[in-house]
Amino acid sequence: MSLDRSLLGLSDPQRRASFGKPIEMTAARMAATVLATWAALILLLLAPSLLPEHWHYYIYSPATVGLWLLALLVAPVVVCIVKWPWIKSGGDSSR
Repeated sequence: MSLDRSLLGLSDPQRRASFGKPIEMTAARMAATVLATWAALILLLLAPSLLPEHWHYYIYSPATVGLWLLALLVAPVVVCIVKWPWIKSGGDSSR
C-alpha cells in the first residue's frame, strides 16, 4: 500500500526532494531494524540454555522473562531513534 500523491500535494520529484528517499524504503528499513532487534533479543533469551540445568531457574525467573518481554516493546523504539539517520538516508554516507 502506498500513499496517494494527491493527498500529499506533491509530485514524485517533489516527494523525493522533501523526504529524501521514497517513504516505502524508509518503512522497509525500519521494519528490518525492528526484526533484527527482536532476533537479537530472542538469541539473548536462548543463549543461557547452554548453561547447566540448575542455573535455568535463576536465569528464566518470571522477573527476567517479564523484563525481556518489556525489552521486546521498548528496544525497537530505542534502536529506531538511534539509527534514524541510517534509516532515513538508507546508508548513503553523502548526506
